[in-house]
Amino acid sequence: MKTLKLLAVGLLVAVAGASIFSSTTHALSLKVSPLEYRTTLGKGEKKKGYIDISNPNLESIKIRTQVQAFKQTDSSGSLRFFDDEQLAAGVQLDLKEFELKSREALRMYFLIDGTKLPKGDVYGAIFFISSDTFGQATVTQQVRLGTLLSIVNETPGARDAVVEKLNTNTVQFDTHIRGSYVIKNTSASGTTGFYPETTLKVWPFGKEQRITSRLVFSGLSRATDFDVQTPPFGVYRITAAYGTSSQSRWVIVLHPVAILIFAVLLTAVAFVVYRRRRGPKRSKFHI
Repeated sequence: MKTLKLLAVGLLVAVAGASIFSSTTHALSLKVSPLEYRTTLGKGEKKKGYIDISNPNLESIKIRTQVQAFKQTDSSGSLRFFDDEQLAAGVQLDLKEFELKSREALRMYFLIDGTKLPKGDVYGAIFFISSDTFGQATVTQQVRLGTLLSIVNETPGARDAVVEKLNTNTVQFDTHIRGSYVIKNTSASGTTGFYPETTLKVWPFGKEQRITSRLVFSGLSRATDFDVQTPPFGVYRITAAYGTSSQSRWVIVLHPVAILIFAVLLTAVAFVVYRRRRGPKRSKFHI
């Protein structure tokens, strides 16, 4: 879910003109689902997909569509979109433009043609660009929102990566170990990117969890959050690994309830030991 939120932020570009005019201020918006479409194509395979677009505004909106490729530009996951003829030929849209009335929704289909796409990992986006002018105020708003495409066409590209860091607090007052790990795509330049499948292990219980890391392009690093449940009290060693590369940290888990129970038990034991050391009370008077 966190990954989709970041992708949504990367895709949404809203450009608004002056918002103050004679009477009312309008805010144009658009809803698109899904925010990401991932698929794998066999040799010469074609696949059909769809995207739901809805207009939550009170006004009708005219929308045009666009297909663009993208690449990551930094370790924060920022994206740069650009035109690509091969991608545009391989991702065919049912509609080039359409209109949505107020509260109206539409399902647009598209076809991904593997014979027209480059082999390996292909990344792009289907954009929906809407604009509207309100009355005679000539105030125009534009929303550009889209769905990311992650396509593996036949043979996937290189999958080389190393775990650079494992970030977590040494003491955690919970029944979970939370943190993040940073993984770097060390594949040769010229390749695109992939979603590294990372393994999280917790010692001494041998608990193991597989996590799909965020998309990371060649030469860049990305941080991915994790949340692993543990017993409420103890010292654990957590390890994030990809292939032969790994990073580890020691973590102390102290849940408040566990601390309270431990304190009560410790107090009870101390009281028993104290009573035994003093022995039974004796009377000061003798007959």
